[in-house]
Amino acid sequence: PVPFCSVVVRKAFGVAGAGAGGNGDDPTKRGGLVFGGIVVLIVGLLAGVGAAAATRDSGTEVTASTSTTTTTRPPTTTTTEPPVTTTTTEAPTTTTTEPPVTTTTTTTAPPPTIVSFTGPANASCPVATVLLSWTTQNATGTELSVAGGPPTAQPASGSTSAPFDCAVASVNYTLTTTGGSPAASQSLTVANNAPPP
Repeated sequence: PVPFCSVVVRKAFGVAGAGAGGNGDDPTKRGGLVFGGIVVLIVGLLAGVGAAAATRDSGTEVTASTSTTTTTRPPTTTTTEPPVTTTTTEAPTTTTTEPPVTTTTTTTAPPPTIVSFTGPANASCPVATVLLSWTTQNATGTELSVAGGPPTAQPASGSTSAPFDCAVASVNYTLTTTGGSPAASQSLTVANNAPPP
């Protein structure tokens, strides 16, 4: 717009110069041309200002249209739960050992007995011995006593040649069991077939 105004002004003044040179100096006509040129200049200036304003407005709109919008997201918070630890405590096992039950059975052995105790009825003097035999039950042994003398150990069942005193009319023999309670005892008497006078 400004160059356009300059051309208009130059033409106005040129016309004025040409008029002055061809038609002589006409003050009224030259003043009208000058005034017209000034008006055209003002109008051109106003048009240039408007165009500049429009350009600025257009630039602003472009800038606004190309503006970048940045969205800032809030930080993400991650919460980590601590692991749950479960502790199981086993109760101690108590083992109770019962003492063994001892059953004591007392068996009472039957008492010993003398089943038989035999010898000759008479001695054969001058033979100074007699044969004695015996049998017992539940006894571990026996003892034989001759004429009340000290006993001699004998088996539970058996026989023996016992001494006989031919100087007396008879001899008494006693058999007693050993091992077991109460002891059993038996006696027998052997007569002298030839008693002394």
